Amino acid sequence: MKQRRKPGILIYLFALSGFAAVIAAACSSNSPASTGGTCSLAGNRCQFGCTDSQGCVECVGNADCVGNNGNPICVLGQCAPCAVTSDCNAGEVCEPANHVCAAACTTNANCVGVGGPGGSNAPTCDVPSGTCVGCTAATEATVCTGTRTKCDLNRMQCSTCLSRQDCGAATPACDTQTGDCVQCLIDTDCTGKFACGTDHHCNPICTANTDCATTPARPICDSVGACVECATNTDCAANANNLHICNPNNHVCVGCVANTDCAATPTTPVCRRNGGGAGFNAQCVQCAANTDCAAMAATPVCDVQNGQCVQCRTNANCAATPATPNCNNGTCGA
Repeated sequence: MKQRRKPGILIYLFALSGFAAVIAAACSSNSPASTGGTCSLAGNRCQFGCTDSQGCVECVGNADCVGNNGNPICVLGQCAPCAVTSDCNAGEVCEPANHVCAAACTTNANCVGVGGPGGSNAPTCDVPSGTCVGCTAATEATVCTGTRTKCDLNRMQCSTCLSRQDCGAATPACDTQTGDCVQCLIDTDCTGKFACGTDHHCNPICTANTDCATTPARPICDSVGACVECATNTDCAANANNLHICNPNNHVCVGCVANTDCAATPTTPVCRRNGGGAGFNAQCVQCAANTDCAAMAATPVCDVQNGQCVQCRTNANCAATPATPNCNNGTCGA
């Protein structure tokens, strides 16, 4: 049985724009998303609204995820590969920790490396569903300990909070994407000349690069008053992780923004996003969907977690080879 890796999670910061405008109100927590409110993040109005526990959301329905490589389903306010197992191919399940499709588990050993945002993990195979989980309602009291004492049944993960009522004054907002209490989710969680970045901290507004000296990871003051990682590709030229493109959506250095940015690497021609939100980290990979592997007869299936074309992801992909009917680490074998 193939083991799954925990996808990387990176932190992003939106650029401030029009921050001088008065933010009249925060979002309502009485609906999945407040599309008609005035909630904003880093001075930018939330395009699809926001929720009290997620901040700005990326989507309110699947239609908002059209064209999002490998992430066609709207779940918990973000575009993801799946929300439920029926969104996946035959023989796969939707992992609740990170909402990706993967081969069903049968033992705990199959769950090594499976996890979700915020450093969470899912080490236990819930055999009836075939998914890897961190907790269930029945095991909450025994496995959710320390600072993460609550089981979030949406993600099947141990969490610090399920709502703002579980958080204190220093970090009053509950980010249900990670189960953490944070300083802010939207701008109105901050006071004075501060705005909320997607690092979930109240960040000062800048007028020059020198104002960003206290945030070395974001040394550039952009044209609208935000300390950001980059304003142009030049600011990313020295990036040690080969992330040399400045994403104009959130001013973060990324591997690519569009497939055209991957033209120089013909073996990895597809730009795949790794996170949600209006701005996103991305990298050049071999594939983001099976269609990217269609021309490869020996490896026609896309392992979306690793971005690689493989022979199989499930036993169903090996049905045409009776002598090697089992899928093991991307290869059909006996």
